[in-house]
Amino acid sequence: MTHDLSSPQPEARSSRPLWKGHLIRWIVILLLAALSFSPFWSGWSRTPEGAANRLLYGFEYPPASLVSSLAGPDRVQAALLLDREHGLIHQVKLKRILGVLWSGSAIGISHPMDEDIAVNMLWSINNDRRKSTYMLAGQIGDGRIASIRIAWPDGNSSEPVFAEGFYQAFHVTPLKDGEPPYRGQVELQAYDKDGKLLYEVSESNREARFES
Repeated sequence: MTHDLSSPQPEARSSRPLWKGHLIRWIVILLLAALSFSPFWSGWSRTPEGAANRLLYGFEYPPASLVSSLAGPDRVQAALLLDREHGLIHQVKLKRILGVLWSGSAIGISHPMDEDIAVNMLWSINNDRRKSTYMLAGQIGDGRIASIRIAWPDGNSSEPVFAEGFYQAFHVTPLKDGEPPYRGQVELQAYDKDGKLLYEVSESNREARFES
């Protein structure tokens, strides 16, 4: 007795139940819907500037333009925004959501611009059990300033990012279990293009003004 090999054979059935395939399909559909509509019903946005302005709007600030951003740990970013129409500088902490959206989590700095400032230092700090997070920003009014060095309380130093006559910096100090936050001062030194020290400011003296 022979078999006709050309006759159709029954298809092998998937070992995965049909309901699991439907469940996965609906999860994908709901996730895509959430990503599409979330900017309309929450503080989330598809851009860092959009998320920052949603946060500012919640505190009744007018819109501002993003001029600089700095990436930090845990999908956090520091965003520097300028509102030249109303003379305001903002530094906002943002967080990445689901890898594609942004959410404003805190306003670190909101301060008026001042044409008499040669250089100043505005800062905020957030402490938790694992780290101390410093956010620093300021105005550069003296055109001779070519570089800035920031000394942090943990003994490290760094240079900020310059943007349109302003600067910002973002620094994280990890803390060991039970270790208290650092209590030292943040200090800033501003230099000209030849490396000559022009100004020094710190937490106790946060600004240098032009001499009248």
